[in-house]
Amino acid sequence: MYKHILVAVGSDSNFSTLHSAIDMARECGAYLTTVHVVDAAPHMAMMADLSIGAAIDAFETHARSVVDQCNRILDEAGCDGEAQMWATPLSGSTIGHVIAAAARELGADLIMVSGVNPGWLRIYAQNVPKDVMRYSTLPVLVMTLQAAAPAQVAHAAAAV
Repeated sequence: MYKHILVAVGSDSNFSTLHSAIDMARECGAYLTTVHVVDAAPHMAMMADLSIGAAIDAFETHARSVVDQCNRILDEAGCDGEAQMWATPLSGSTIGHVIAAAARELGADLIMVSGVNPGWLRIYAQNVPKDVMRYSTLPVLVMTLQAAAPAQVAHAAAAV
């Protein structure tokens, strides 16, 4: 079984992939690392009038709040793990590439990512699960809405 699971978390408000990862980590007795990747590069072109330093600070502040929320969820679940923030370089890398690199560096043996379809915005958005699979030699579990739904129901029932 798995000993160290890395789960990529975005800014979604329900953290369904994280809840599914917690369930899997409990079943396996695995350590769980959540990684939130800050990718400021796509937004820099739209911020010509703003200070780049201030914009990066804003992205990092938001990412820290996501990491803090993940740490709270891990603590409340009694799950052995931690949340981390990673950042893409300003050019030449994708979120998926950073997730794969983090998994290698941290010694994970499974990567979990959300496969939520961004709708028509997928034309402009990065395909994170595809990039993770491209850059990683580890198994990658892509959580869809259908797969995450049972974890959400179980988490809601446990909270009652």
